[in-house]
Amino acid sequence: PANSRQGAVIVMQKNTILYNLLGFTSMVWMLALVLVGVTAFLLGYFLLYLWQVKPFLALVGEIERVEPLLKDVAGPRRPDSPLEVVIRLRKAYEEEKTKRRRLEHQVHEMRSNLLTAQDSLVRSEKLASVGLLAAGLAHEIGNPVGIIMGLAEILASDDTSPEDAREYAKAIQNSARRVHHVIKDLLIFARPAKEEGERAEVNSVVKDAVGLMQPQSSFKNIVLQTRLMDRPVYAEIKPSHLQQVIVNLMLNAADAMNGRGIIDIKVSVNDGRVAIAILDSGPGIPKELLSRIWEPFFTTKDVGKGTGLGLPMSLRIVNAYGGDIHVETATGKGTIFTIYLWEVD
Repeated sequence: PANSRQGAVIVMQKNTILYNLLGFTSMVWMLALVLVGVTAFLLGYFLLYLWQVKPFLALVGEIERVEPLLKDVAGPRRPDSPLEVVIRLRKAYEEEKTKRRRLEHQVHEMRSNLLTAQDSLVRSEKLASVGLLAAGLAHEIGNPVGIIMGLAEILASDDTSPEDAREYAKAIQNSARRVHHVIKDLLIFARPAKEEGERAEVNSVVKDAVGLMQPQSSFKNIVLQTRLMDRPVYAEIKPSHLQQVIVNLMLNAADAMNGRGIIDIKVSVNDGRVAIAILDSGPGIPKELLSRIWEPFFTTKDVGKGTGLGLPMSLRIVNAYGGDIHVETATGKGTIFTIYLWEVD
């Protein structure tokens, strides 16, 4: 019996331990399930916040921000409300747009009127130039032609001695030569020919022009000075054309000084442009005549001493090669004519 009781006690103890182990295991599983559930709930809430709650809150914020504007639209608008400011800006923009279109139309009309006026002015200037050329040509040719006709009529008579006939023939020849020079100068003035590929060594041309003029009687009491470059300088122009221009300007300078004074010719180069300055010690050009010196047939010389084509013809020749002629003058201090041409290699 004692052994039976001990065995029963052992069995009961074993059952108690097993029961306790089962209870602890159940509690662990229950605790694990609770932790998993809580973790799942928190994760779900976080994901729900990111996907649903946060966008919803942002939408609510936008609605709260726009709500005053909605009230302005629904009810009376305040002058300082954003919507009223936008409306005023839009209205001002439309008004400015209309004004800009109107101004563009006015500018277009003004441009058309200016172009029409310019065309009319050009036509009037051409007609005036033609009239001026015709009047000058009639004057320059009329006198020698009258001499030729008168002397020819005398020669046709039987009362002319051989000596008088020879004198009349010389006068007719001189008058005919003058007519020839006038027509030739006029043709050069009308269409100065530019010869492509031509170039002139400026120093040499200046020397040749000075050497050509020094023996002339009108230069006997004139001191000719030159200041040339220390290297060859080539300009885009035919040498004979450049010499013609320089000679014309030297003759004008000599006439302005009445055959007494100094003519200084200086050659320089600056930024690819060749400058040939012809300075004289004459009385200068009066201001009231300065604007007319480029007009064809305008001259202050006595009748028969000049055609008035020298300066206009020179300017046309230089312009044909893309150059220009500038004039500087002062009363009692002389005149400077500067020829500008493009330098070439």
